[in-house]
Amino acid sequence: MRTRQAFFQRVASSLIVPLTFLPLAAILLAIGSQLGIGPVESAGLTLIRTWLPLFYGIGIAIGFTDADGMGALTVAAGYLVMVSVAEAVSGDPTLNVGVLGGVVAGAVMTWIYNRVKGVELPEFLALFSGKRMGPMAAALAGVALGYLFGIFWPPIHAGIVGLGNWIYSAGGLGAFVYGSTLRLLIPTGLHHILMQLVDTQLGGWVDPVSGKLLAGEYVRFLHGDPTAGRILSGFFLTLGFGPLGAALAITKEARPEQRRRVAGLMTTGALTAMLLGVTEPVEFAFIFASPILFALHVILSGLASLVGYMLDIHLGGYALPMILINWHRQTNGWMILPLGLIWTAVYYGSFRLVIRWLRPPILGQTDDAAPVDEDTPAEAADREGERYLTAMGGVQNIVGLSACMTRLRVQVNDPALVDEPALRRLGASGVLKAGQNLQVVVGARAGQLARKVSEAMGPAAPALLTDSAGPAEEPGSTVAAAAGAAEGITLVSPFAGKVLPLEAVPDPVFAGGLAGQGVAIEPSENQIHSPVRGQVFHIFPGGHAIGLTTPEGLEILLHIGIDTVSLQGEGFHLSVKEGDQVIPGTPLGWFDRQAIAETGRSLVTPVLITNMDRVLDWTAVGTGEVKAGEPILTVRLNG
Repeated sequence: MRTRQAFFQRVASSLIVPLTFLPLAAILLAIGSQLGIGPVESAGLTLIRTWLPLFYGIGIAIGFTDADGMGALTVAAGYLVMVSVAEAVSGDPTLNVGVLGGVVAGAVMTWIYNRVKGVELPEFLALFSGKRMGPMAAALAGVALGYLFGIFWPPIHAGIVGLGNWIYSAGGLGAFVYGSTLRLLIPTGLHHILMQLVDTQLGGWVDPVSGKLLAGEYVRFLHGDPTAGRILSGFFLTLGFGPLGAALAITKEARPEQRRRVAGLMTTGALTAMLLGVTEPVEFAFIFASPILFALHVILSGLASLVGYMLDIHLGGYALPMILINWHRQTNGWMILPLGLIWTAVYYGSFRLVIRWLRPPILGQTDDAAPVDEDTPAEAADREGERYLTAMGGVQNIVGLSACMTRLRVQVNDPALVDEPALRRLGASGVLKAGQNLQVVVGARAGQLARKVSEAMGPAAPALLTDSAGPAEEPGSTVAAAAGAAEGITLVSPFAGKVLPLEAVPDPVFAGGLAGQGVAIEPSENQIHSPVRGQVFHIFPGGHAIGLTTPEGLEILLHIGIDTVSLQGEGFHLSVKEGDQVIPGTPLGWFDRQAIAETGRSLVTPVLITNMDRVLDWTAVGTGEVKAGEPILTVRLNG
């Protein structure tokens, strides 16, 4: 359940990314239309109608690739190919796959990118290895998706046109269906198709001045048809007052530490909806993350159109400036203000009730929100130590504080008080807990940051030991051995590479766990470093494997490559001997990856615990790409 919740939180966070851009496009549209500046209006329309789907696809990539630029490029390549193929297959150069198409493309292309970014091709194709393979694979996938959208999207479009024709002839029921359907189509981006159909094609009226037959609800309203605008009148309740109530509720129910940031986003969104008629900045904060809130929004939107129709209100325009400009043609338009106040209250109350009841992973409710920082860069730097201290549980929670080459090492009273998401938001690239010991990976500035934390603690600060320059840690070391079996032992990666499950080792003895338990690493560098503190107790003939033992008695086997014993030492150069003392990061030697690979042997290296009878439990903590010295296993011993 928690994994599923985390997934949807990440989806919601990804889809929020384009929200900061939408208001700009809407402002361009409003300025262009109100001031009659055609190119500016065209820019706003194009950004919203043409490029908005791509923005949402890129948002998916940003959220699920840790803001990897190549991931975003992969989505863009796949989406553009998909749209081009879909247009050709359908025979309609104006085909619009909508936001749903962008989200589908973003999800598929991001999945592909995460699968291929670690693939290594033969040397003559190395230019296309790894991340650079992403856009090419996505383009191929875009062809397949393009055929699917090109075949199935036109019937969907035809269904929307048919629905519009029915809506116009169905009276109050049609108004309810029209209002609710427009909101229901918001995630797909297809609502403007139905809206344009009603505004410009449905209904007919002969202009008594010109004698011309005019079609379209909004067109007829602008030309003075006294029957027009009735089906449109409820929209300002939905577009102006509804988002205001929803925005107030989302802000009020936001977590205290996020409320200021949420208030800023929702204030902008509510004003954008009321003044410009663009509701997505508010709607996209909840419609994908909370189906119940979305359903409530759809129902209230339909009721707004029904109420406007039943009260015989005639208005034209989807935003406040347009309504005011057309006010001289309104009928019963004064009712919109009291109805709007009621609608704001209904949205506010119902949304607060649902949010408080379910706590859906919408804006303001998730753990991974961006930090609020209103300080100048200088002020933020001055308060950095204080913020790290708060995230680690405050002064009373800190018992010991030191720093090695790349991380803070902290002993805490209560690990539950440590706010890992907050530490990551502050810039920590990793957080490792082992009992009451906390390690916060912050890079080469660990010593400087440790001093800032110590200064923030004031007189209560423990003695600060920064051993980044001392002999206790060698270059490349990032983890100290645990002090005792009860607190556990951490094994770090002996070199940079990709962590693999033991089952992926191309050898049945290792893959079956017959030689011990652990993980495997596919190396991307030649240098070998010790994964633990302890002693070299055995070097296998030829140097292809090394046995280590820790002070607690844990035995570790580092076996470089598969079937490399038959190389009889060719390509291996060790710098340690049996009996040497080592710590995490101590250089053990190097090997020639290229020479070994040219023999056809796998470089996948098992890192194994060979005396499992001493182990109470163990956990693989490293996944994907790792650097030398980053944690890969944590082990607790018996007794």
